[in-house]
Amino acid sequence: MPACCVEEVLAVEERGLVLAMTALRVAYAGGGDSEMALRTDIRNLAGFVRDPGAAVTAALLPFSASCKYDSKVRKILTFACL
Repeated sequence: MPACCVEEVLAVEERGLVLAMTALRVAYAGGGDSEMALRTDIRNLAGFVRDPGAAVTAALLPFSASCKYDSKVRKILTFACL
C-alpha cells in the first residue's frame, strides 16, 4: 500500500482524552484563630482527543480559572463545674 493510504494505528493506551495545563497551584492555610483559607489556581487547561479517526481533536479550548474559599468556625466555650 502507498504511504498516503496507511492510517496510523495507535495502541489502546495511546488513545483517549489528554488534559494539559501550564500550572496548577493549591494553597491551604489554617490558624489557631479557627480561620481557614483554601486557594486554587489553574492556568491554560486544555483537552485534546488522541485518535486518528476523531472528527474533532480539540475537546476543551484553553482557559484559566481560580477559586478562593475562606471559612471561620466559631469557638464554643465550655465550662465544667466541680
